[in-house]
Amino acid sequence: MKRGAVKKTESRLVPVRFPVAMLPQLDAAIHILDTDRSKFIRTAVREKMARAGFRLFDAKCSPCPQRAAGEKGRKGWAETSL
Repeated sequence: MKRGAVKKTESRLVPVRFPVAMLPQLDAAIHILDTDRSKFIRTAVREKMARAGFRLFDAKCSPCPQRAAGEKGRKGWAETSL
């Protein structure tokens, strides 16, 4: 997986709203880890997706994990955007 700056042509802006009360903690973590908000958020998203079973940065995203028969899932971005 490539590391480094994210090129505008290879990315999309995704505005994210955070509770104001959470920002001091976010900024403290960013300072300790010597990173910036965007990199921190991308890392958090990668970790969450990996725990959910998604293989990241393949040629194409892997399909959503198959559900067991009769299992209901939440509707949302994971089911509609892959």
